[in-house]
Amino acid sequence: MCTKFTTITLRFKIFFVFIFFMHSGFCSQPADPKIYAVVIGVSKYADTMLNLKYAARDAEAFAAFLKTPNCGSTPNAQIALLVNENATRVKVIDAIKIFAHLATSNDILIIYFAGHGSNTSELNEFFMETYDTQKNDLDGTATPAQQVERILRSSQAKMTFWITDACNSGNIKGIRGGMGSGAERYLKAAAKARRGGFVYLASSESQETTLEGPEYGGGHGVFTYYLIEGLKGKADADRNGIVTITESYNYVHEMVVFASNGSQTPMLGDMYFNGKFPMSAPFNYEGLKTERRQFRVTTTKNGRRGNGDDGDDGTDMPYFNQTLPINSLTETHIPVKKGETVLITATGSINVGPWVGLSGPQGRTAGLIGFPISHYSIVKSFNHAVLMFKLAKADAWTACGANFKFTADKNGELIFQVNDNDQGNNSGAYTVNIQKFQ
Repeated sequence: MCTKFTTITLRFKIFFVFIFFMHSGFCSQPADPKIYAVVIGVSKYADTMLNLKYAARDAEAFAAFLKTPNCGSTPNAQIALLVNENATRVKVIDAIKIFAHLATSNDILIIYFAGHGSNTSELNEFFMETYDTQKNDLDGTATPAQQVERILRSSQAKMTFWITDACNSGNIKGIRGGMGSGAERYLKAAAKARRGGFVYLASSESQETTLEGPEYGGGHGVFTYYLIEGLKGKADADRNGIVTITESYNYVHEMVVFASNGSQTPMLGDMYFNGKFPMSAPFNYEGLKTERRQFRVTTTKNGRRGNGDDGDDGTDMPYFNQTLPINSLTETHIPVKKGETVLITATGSINVGPWVGLSGPQGRTAGLIGFPISHYSIVKSFNHAVLMFKLAKADAWTACGANFKFTADKNGELIFQVNDNDQGNNSGAYTVNIQKFQ
């Protein structure tokens, strides 16, 4: 016969074993990863002859992005932001060592650098020019890439990102050419992804310079500007709410090459990494998931972008193919070069309100029961709700409807609009496909 005491003891032991199994991971899901980031930007150097305009601002913008739900709402304690006089060689190396040590096999480690970069002529080694760099003594004053790489490779991090927005950065060894739902989705996706490895993303090839200017988001480096824009959602090629390494690189490569007229070419590290590893989870995912882009983008040998499956010289197949939803003014940032042939096709419908009803991309000439609608159009001479486009904000709109092909007479970026000046009660979207040919 069991006593009351032994019954309580037995129950306690069972409860203790249950708690042990829970904390041992036998009953738990993979924990969300932590993100550790060392973000460095130098605009003002000890040697004022090296000063830049926007490198520190680039670093601050990247650190701010890491704190958004798009990138896991990373807390301040896990971001070391070192700008200008705080970005000395010693402080940079110490911060990288600390965070590389803290990152576990479930965590993500990010190193970002914006500033000058140099190669030594003797060993052709790349240096990040931190605040106290002296050009006549790079070995003794700048931050050597080889040392940084050794530290990063010693880390147990599940995924390591090393991003540089600096001249000549493609010369680094191995370079090939409260928390909201968004934060939770990013961390869950990163937790489920297989080990990502080590990836290096450089703003330019070896011997190339990098561009900065006020035309990029009010004052940024062109690479960082398009990197952040892509991670906010513009690089999400399959519209699944996750921007992967491959998607991010494809987007930033195309946009930077176009913006620099081919003088700057971002490079992706030829080290082991999982190209499907998530870099961000755009917070506007809920508004995007009804539409998907049905294409795969690669970088071809001649530098053009192709869909990877035509197998010929690309003369009769599109080298760019993208699908996206349009239901209002949309600046796509899809570049079009003079002489390129562009084919725009559109399907789907928009409910343009109770007096008009559904409209396809061709638009409507009248509303329900003959209701007059031209005065609700942006361009009165076009069908109401017809799909329109132009290549620059100052251009006049062109009606493209369901099928339109043209050869560009200038450089520009595609801008779309629906010919309706009162879109507040509209619902639905046109599915617009853009193909580019040379």
